[in-house]
Amino acid sequence: MVMIITKFKNEYIDFKFYHKNKLNILFHFLTPVLQIYTIYLMFSNFGFISILYLALFFVIPFITDGIGHLFEKNFAVVLIASKLRGSTNSAGATFVENFLFKILLFIETFLFIKIIK
Repeated sequence: MVMIITKFKNEYIDFKFYHKNKLNILFHFLTPVLQIYTIYLMFSNFGFISILYLALFFVIPFITDGIGHLFEKNFAVVLIASKLRGSTNSAGATFVENFLFKILLFIETFLFIKIIK
């Protein structure tokens, strides 16, 4: 259990390295918010439109995170780091970890509550 927490903290530190600009952090926070909203829309609208919402669920991170990194002016660096880690994100985190990192970083930046020390 301690190893899992240590790994999570180390990846969170790596994640924070590439996310320092408040506008970038805000756009990264929009990712989980919009993804949760698309899940809601997907289950409230059955049929063909649900498939479109499912596709949108997977596309949202590329759009919002990309815009955030363009604002921070580190888009190319993040792409290279992602490629080197063999992942879709620069921290090498899983989808769930990345989802949590975005929420935690938003809380730390805008609500001034330090969760991970």
